[in-house]
Amino acid sequence: MTRDLGEIAKAWLQDRPYGGFNLMMVDPPWKFENYGEPGKKSPEAHYTCEDIEWVRGLPVGDLAGPNCLLLLWATGPMVPQQLTCLNAWGFQYCTMAWWSKKTVHGKQSFGQGHVLRNAGEPILVGKRGRVKTTRSTRNTWEGLARGHSRKPEEAYAAAHALMPEGREGEGFMTPIRADVFARQRRPGWTAFGNEIDKFAAA
Repeated sequence: MTRDLGEIAKAWLQDRPYGGFNLMMVDPPWKFENYGEPGKKSPEAHYTCEDIEWVRGLPVGDLAGPNCLLLLWATGPMVPQQLTCLNAWGFQYCTMAWWSKKTVHGKQSFGQGHVLRNAGEPILVGKRGRVKTTRSTRNTWEGLARGHSRKPEEAYAAAHALMPEGREGEGFMTPIRADVFARQRRPGWTAFGNEIDKFAAA
């Protein structure tokens, strides 16, 4: 994928539905400081990472409709900077969710970290306009840690639960979903990014 933000906007907006998306999951290729040389476990070893200014300039807000819920995958050390991306895209931060990573043996993950070892990832939740969501979804999602930066199926299940289908008579919007920087295609979601076919379709 080109780094040129104008070219990215041109490509992405071709797939924007009329009225925009109202449920978005965004997983940017965050670049952050390493204390040592990047190794096999660093993000740079798996894909091109970009600085906060580049991410802030992405046309995420242009993909969204006037009423939209956004789930932004974040990193613990960079949450203050990542919140500025929500604002730049036209969203207001409202809460945070958490992915609690599990190993194939069902144990808590023991990842990298310079102060605390990572056992999960934060998800910043932002809103634009008026969005009705259910109140039955917990803010902690336990899910298997698979390939590098691959997100758990439980996150998508939670997104579906937040804005369910078939309940328009109760004031919910019909979900029109976007998966930005997706790594696989999945039914009911429009995928954006240069790795959308990295894994088999869900």
